[in-house]
Amino acid sequence: MGKTALINSAKTAHLLGTPEQLYRAALRAVGLRAGEYLILDPLVDETFLDCILESGGQPIFIDFSPEGRYFDPQLLEDFLSLSTLVNAEDHLIYRKDNQIVRSLVLTQNRTPRIAIDQIKFIAQRYHLPIIEEFTQEFSTENKGTQGSISVAQLRSSSGPVGLLLQRSLPLSPFSLGTSSPKNATYSPENAELIEEFTDLQPVLPKPVSGAERWAILQKHIFLSRNKVAQRILQVESEKNENK
Repeated sequence: MGKTALINSAKTAHLLGTPEQLYRAALRAVGLRAGEYLILDPLVDETFLDCILESGGQPIFIDFSPEGRYFDPQLLEDFLSLSTLVNAEDHLIYRKDNQIVRSLVLTQNRTPRIAIDQIKFIAQRYHLPIIEEFTQEFSTENKGTQGSISVAQLRSSSGPVGLLLQRSLPLSPFSLGTSSPKNATYSPENAELIEEFTDLQPVLPKPVSGAERWAILQKHIFLSRNKVAQRILQVESEKNENK
């Protein structure tokens, strides 16, 4: 799928001036409130994780599949079936404290198509919206977007820019919450939108600090059956020590 088709697949597209504005807007769009949960993978983008914690969100980290750096679909299914329930308002509730599990954050570039389809099917069964991080998939050839909300950190000739796509109707009314002149909202039919995207390129993610991320995982809910993330972070820590 090319960039034009990618934009046209969304209901609305939002350009934001910084990664922080991008991720905060995504969290507002799914209606995250302090104390509520988001399901994440252990290597989720550092800036995204910071915004979640600053918003009062509580991470639930799901270990990777033994076959790659993406959610283990079976571990995700087991957690949702045993530890959550859907209430009368169709909100997914964590049984431990009755707080809402608001969304699942999926990193697209690390997730093969078959696993994306499995995770999406599981999320739909549990009324769980997906925020999709697709920065590295923003190219001339990509898988398209799968989330209710899709976000990408990009750069243009004039500097950094965040792209937020809504593929379904807004999950919650939200404001972009900033007066930056870079911020703009477009409908896919707007021809000017396509021109805005001609020079945008993905921003390479920051390397994850193994020791620092491991410390974060220990402070929050971390469902680890395969111990894949633990091994990955140990290797990253050893690389940093040897530099």
